[in-house]
Amino acid sequence: MSVAEFATTRSPFLLYSLLLSLVAGLLAVQPGYLGLSVLLTFGVAVIAITRLTFEGSLLTLVWVLSFVHLLKRAIFLFGDQDQYAYYAVLILPTIVLTMTVILGLRRARGWSLPSGRAMFLFAGWSLVLTLVAPAIPVEARLAAIHERLLPMAGFIVGLAIPIDSRLFGSFCKTIIWSAVVTVPYGLFQFFFGYTALERNWAVATGDYSVGASHISDSLYVAPVIGDARTFSYFADSLTWGFLLSVAIVLVVCLDSRILSRGAKIFALSILLLGAVAAGARTPLIGVIASVLAFHLLRWKAWRRPIAMLVGLALAFGLVVWAGSILYTRVFPALASTTEQSSLTRRYLTVGTVEARIGAWDGLQDALAAHPVVGVGLAHSDYISQPEFSSELGNFDSHNVAVDIVVTLGGVGLLVFVIFIFLLLRDGIRAYEASKHNRRTRLWLLAFVFGMLTTGFLNGPTFMTVYFFTLSGILVNPRDDSNVRDLTA
Repeated sequence: MSVAEFATTRSPFLLYSLLLSLVAGLLAVQPGYLGLSVLLTFGVAVIAITRLTFEGSLLTLVWVLSFVHLLKRAIFLFGDQDQYAYYAVLILPTIVLTMTVILGLRRARGWSLPSGRAMFLFAGWSLVLTLVAPAIPVEARLAAIHERLLPMAGFIVGLAIPIDSRLFGSFCKTIIWSAVVTVPYGLFQFFFGYTALERNWAVATGDYSVGASHISDSLYVAPVIGDARTFSYFADSLTWGFLLSVAIVLVVCLDSRILSRGAKIFALSILLLGAVAAGARTPLIGVIASVLAFHLLRWKAWRRPIAMLVGLALAFGLVVWAGSILYTRVFPALASTTEQSSLTRRYLTVGTVEARIGAWDGLQDALAAHPVVGVGLAHSDYISQPEFSSELGNFDSHNVAVDIVVTLGGVGLLVFVIFIFLLLRDGIRAYEASKHNRRTRLWLLAFVFGMLTTGFLNGPTFMTVYFFTLSGILVNPRDDSNVRDLTA
């Protein structure tokens, strides 16, 4: 490479890297601003690793979605940090996701798909109601957009990943291994308790972080021996559990030409061990529902969007019915067996099942109160302050339908149902039209169904970047019959 070529191709990267490194170094020596230093240092790493390519940005995004949870706690090992410096670390995934979407726009296929249009309509309705909702701080609106709307951009990313490409295999393997490496620390946490990583973070951010406040309460306010949750270095056990559940489905989904049989057995064993230790019941139920859906969808009668919607409706009723039986008959009888073990206490006790079995009544009440528009996504204890949300709706229903009605109204629920119907229809059509990768598409379709069923147990928590990205891959129309089938 000549000097002129080097100057035109590499010097911009070197210049940006040097400038960001200089600023990061200056901030690192300022008390309380380590978070901002981490953010800028990360910018240097992104430039060096991805070289601003879609492939590099996509795989970097996977690791960032995982390790940001570790970074946001690690900075407090060096002392107290400014609150906004802490938030700077939390926006790392947003920066990489935005970059990935921009780089993937020209590669994306299927812009005219009905499911994509319905998703954009749902996102637009959500954005408008969130922006116009009264008496909500700007910070809460931005947090709602960050937490609830930005993950939908993963759908565009999925449209840029052909299921017949090697990039799809690399993407799935990266998710799997990024989940596997979280398990050792989670197991250590399960057996030996919280470390300085959690303690320092909980003390420093307990006033403005919901997850940190829960840890702080369990440690210093009302400690319960053996009742501490295991979540590795993630925000909570549910967040960790959903990552593990996605990875478990992908391990089963991938063909041995992408992930060897030995690697699949190893990864699956570690992931299942972590999922049990996490004690997050909802993600495990999502995995079970995905497996059952996969086998049912092999029958053509079930591969119809109406049939799948009916299945989701039945799942709603099953949660209410089964929850009532567990609450009134099963769990009380098992109470004596859960006293000595935190694991059995987690899996064999009531928890918040009362809210789940009241979902039908909650849905009727929510529709009566919000038949057209809702109160916006920012009206949530997890996003806004409790005084702004405590009297606005049933946010503890643990049900996605109730949550959507309260926040987005009856119209929002209708648009969401239309989106799900069209997503299932486009996914089935993509499967039927495929000459290759049919098994993988069927697993992705089953995964979407399985994650949707978790919405009746823990609300919209399944609506992550991975859910929307894999949904986009599912309906991505490209399936080149001339390309060697990499995924069976």
